[in-house]
Amino acid sequence: ILADKRLIENAEQVKIIEKQIDYTYRLIEHKRKIIGRWQNDNIQKIYKDDQIKMLEQENMDMERKMIDWIKVNQRLLKIFEAMKDREVEMIYAAERCKQRNIQAREECSKMQTYILTISKTLDEVFISNTSSSSITLHNEENKSKQSVCMTTTTT
Repeated sequence: ILADKRLIENAEQVKIIEKQIDYTYRLIEHKRKIIGRWQNDNIQKIYKDDQIKMLEQENMDMERKMIDWIKVNQRLLKIFEAMKDREVEMIYAAERCKQRNIQAREECSKMQTYILTISKTLDEVFISNTSSSSITLHNEENKSKQSVCMTTTTT
């Protein structure tokens, strides 16, 4: 009986130990799941943090590029505005040149008319002088001939 009692006690202790072992297995499994979730969450968090850092870096790079583009666009805008100002100045300069050209043509036409008038007047004076010189020369020749004729007749 004593041996049976000890066997029963041993059996009960074995059952208690089995329950403790079973409980320990379940506890270990539960802890593994918790640790696994925690590790996965940490890994996910670390991965997400890395992704966020990469995206923030990309955003900063894009901001820098946009700032550079804005600077270039502002420079190009200033150049374009300067070109527009120059274009307006060139249009006014071209218009002034056209007006000067028209004035010069009008003055040239007036000068040509004036030169023609002077030339015509000079031609008329020259012809008149030539005619009167010619007449004078002709008259002098006639007088000379008459004198020669008179002298020959008297001699």
